[in-house]
Amino acid sequence: MKGGCGPLCDRADESNVDVDVEVTVEFFGLVAPGCESRCTRVRHVLPHDSNLAPPGRVSRGDVAETTGTVDVAPDRSTQRYTSRTSLQSGWMLDPHDLKTMDATEMGRRLATRQLRSEDLAAAHLALIEERNPPINAFALVRPEATLDRARQMDHELDNGVRRSAFHGVPFTVKDSLDTAGWRTARGSRIFEDRVPDADATAVARMLDAGAVLLAKTNVPEFSFWTETDNDLAGRTNHPDDESRTAGGSSGGESAAIASRMSPAGLGSDVAISVRGPAHCTGIAALKPSRSRIPITGHWPPVPAKFWHVGPMARTVRDVAAMFDILHGRDGIDENVTEQRLARTPTVDTSKLKVGWTSQPAFGPVSRQVDRVLENAATAVTDHVAVVEHTKQLDSLAELDGTRISAILFIAEVVPLFSKYRGQAHLLTDRVRRMLDLDIASTTEQQDALDSIDLIERILDRYFGDFDILLCPVCPTTAPPHNRSHLQIDEESVPARAVMRATVPFNLTGHPAVSLPFGTADDGLPINVQIVSRPKHDEVALSFAAALESRRPTSTTSANRGLDYDVTPIRSRSVGRRSRMRMPRRLRLGGSSTRPP
Repeated sequence: MKGGCGPLCDRADESNVDVDVEVTVEFFGLVAPGCESRCTRVRHVLPHDSNLAPPGRVSRGDVAETTGTVDVAPDRSTQRYTSRTSLQSGWMLDPHDLKTMDATEMGRRLATRQLRSEDLAAAHLALIEERNPPINAFALVRPEATLDRARQMDHELDNGVRRSAFHGVPFTVKDSLDTAGWRTARGSRIFEDRVPDADATAVARMLDAGAVLLAKTNVPEFSFWTETDNDLAGRTNHPDDESRTAGGSSGGESAAIASRMSPAGLGSDVAISVRGPAHCTGIAALKPSRSRIPITGHWPPVPAKFWHVGPMARTVRDVAAMFDILHGRDGIDENVTEQRLARTPTVDTSKLKVGWTSQPAFGPVSRQVDRVLENAATAVTDHVAVVEHTKQLDSLAELDGTRISAILFIAEVVPLFSKYRGQAHLLTDRVRRMLDLDIASTTEQQDALDSIDLIERILDRYFGDFDILLCPVCPTTAPPHNRSHLQIDEESVPARAVMRATVPFNLTGHPAVSLPFGTADDGLPINVQIVSRPKHDEVALSFAAALESRRPTSTTSANRGLDYDVTPIRSRSVGRRSRMRMPRRLRLGGSSTRPP
């Protein structure tokens, strides 16, 4: 965009784009670095106590007698874009009302027409503008495309068509998954202008279910690290503490959902990448069995056996509802062999046998993480058949999954990434260094595969006695940015140790849920990991829902579910406001001269 502000510029082929709003309009000019002219940006303001409206509009005091919607067609000749505010049921949506709803509740209110998809999308876009600057969760936002899609879903609902529980509900997508017509840059300057023609299977299934694509979320370059940072979109920060990471590689997704800028979304996980970010920010996530959800349209496509696409949300019921939509073979991903079920069966959790363990099986773990894990085990003692602290998995301590996975990952990703050696100047330092890594010998790779077989046998014996494994997700709370080592109480370990408790289940394909259950002394969330037998995702999800219902009410970040006021506690510029602002466009599609 020649002469523009870069990623946050509102200017493309249009000069000034005004937004005609229902209550008031506030104009303000901003200049971004490198911008050659002053850009006009706008925001909606909906004062909570105002009964005033612009001429020709319905005031808040008239809402009770009004039905339908106020809608004025856009006047393209003057480049005016007109929004509309729902007046059905005498209720206008304030974005801060979203803290009382998870995605499932949003879907229910949409179905009963207490809520309109366009208003829901607009409220989330307003929160993105308000809350995103210090968090930086997004790679791409296209408000016009989102609102157009929401209107289409409203039209279907108005005519009695409801595709699924997610019909009309906004969702976000990790920028490693293809989205047709939406730029998918994979966190890399190499793919800055890449706009795919087709959706990833998981994205297509959400859209077929009637969901509304809200935004693409940030990733580390090529999704290969536990810190979400790249040279294209920058670094994503923890919603509660900017000095800490939101995790990776689905860190943008976890930060967006935790801060309520998104109700739910799609992430991916090759070693930790949905469960770790969920732990860092206090949301729920599922790494499914490898045979259940296709990774078609995900990049990188290798190592195909270990990558998993998984749902992320604030409640287990949302994660389960997304799993209902996403699972089943697509005829392309050869690793997905299970047919789609009409509905995921529920499980009688009272009959489950639960074992729990921490260290030494999964390396050193902080005392605070151990405390939350023990509290979770205690919470279900009277609600399942057996709860037992087990030592059966202690032998896993000798099988470091992070080392095993590194041998196999490098063997597949280095040849793929080396195709871009000629563009190495566009790569981050981390990926550039990967190009020079030595690939393990055939013998070493076979030894790694033999170690996976041994892990599988250990887990098979365990699941001969138990239905559920309860264990840590990460050894500490969200660590500070860019640390080469983790401080676990008095012990310092390499940063890769953050994956010790998660990567084994990528290697074996076991389903694993990351569920917030407590907080550390500093208020940061701590999740527990719930693992079940391969292809028994519904068992893990059912137990997770039962455990979630017994979560301590004093949980803060980990209890964002329905009643936590999400205001960043160490934010430079974001705080809760008493008014709604419509978003400026973070990335332009449509009329933009740049790819969306």
